[in-house]
Amino acid sequence: MEKKVIIITGANCGIGLEAAKGLCELGHDVVVTTRDDSKGEATVAAIKAEVPDANVMYLTAELSDPQSIRDFVEKFKSTGKKLDILVNNAGLFMKYSSADRHTARNDPSYEVTMTVNCMGPFLLTNLLLDELKATGTKESPSRIVNVSSSITVMFKQDNSKRPFYIDDLMLTEQGHYVSGMQSYRNSKLALNLWSNEMAKQLEGSHVIINTLCPGFIPSTGLARDSVTSRFGSIMMSILDSFIGRALVKTSPVSEGRRRIVSMCVDEETKTCGLFYHRSKPTPEAAEVLNSDHKEKIWALCVKYSGL
Repeated sequence: MEKKVIIITGANCGIGLEAAKGLCELGHDVVVTTRDDSKGEATVAAIKAEVPDANVMYLTAELSDPQSIRDFVEKFKSTGKKLDILVNNAGLFMKYSSADRHTARNDPSYEVTMTVNCMGPFLLTNLLLDELKATGTKESPSRIVNVSSSITVMFKQDNSKRPFYIDDLMLTEQGHYVSGMQSYRNSKLALNLWSNEMAKQLEGSHVIINTLCPGFIPSTGLARDSVTSRFGSIMMSILDSFIGRALVKTSPVSEGRRRIVSMCVDEETKTCGLFYHRSKPTPEAAEVLNSDHKEKIWALCVKYSGL
């Protein structure tokens, strides 16, 4: 297998960390992003503890801050590395009524779940597109892998509990914000929308982009900002057990690792513009297929990013 240079965001824990280990085991050159140096050093140490000869390094990036993302890109370019694969894995799921959910980039008009899960990856991807285009070929296209969620297809478009407010994505209007779950779903729908649009724009460029749900994996730490009670912790442990896998169809972290690695390197995932769930292409939610939604999401992401 040809050695690839792969960036994975949010790789200090959960499936990001496990996917980084899996890709290092295959001999790839992996760059992980973490929010600070201490987490970066710990992440590299954790990977090398399992894969002693891993070719891995970390660079810091805060995905709710456009300037931090730009700084990360400049630091990556200064390494002289090419780039074959970008995995936008970092994600956030904040608890209900969290008081600090509108603190992204020190601007109260931006909701942090949306910025971390959708707009940060949009900016990062666009800033690295030239590097990806430079390495992609017809036989071996560069890849963009956006980690999304099956929650995007779990509810009907007119579901009153979790409506998709395309004109109020930050959920600032009275009564629009119901729960952290709603914010999370909206952010992943928005991620899938711009991914779908970018797939069309990348036609003929030898760069492919796909989204995937790696599975419902309670042990990833994604909900660490929402599970604060002892009862909640116990429930997450149950969901991560064989009981949860049988009743709720949760997945072990090893499955999430395998699915992300597959999206990065397998021949059967050398597709473009698809949404994968449990390793299989799955029809998108109605919201994602709406052309007006795509235009609005793209415009909002461009405005946020300053592109």
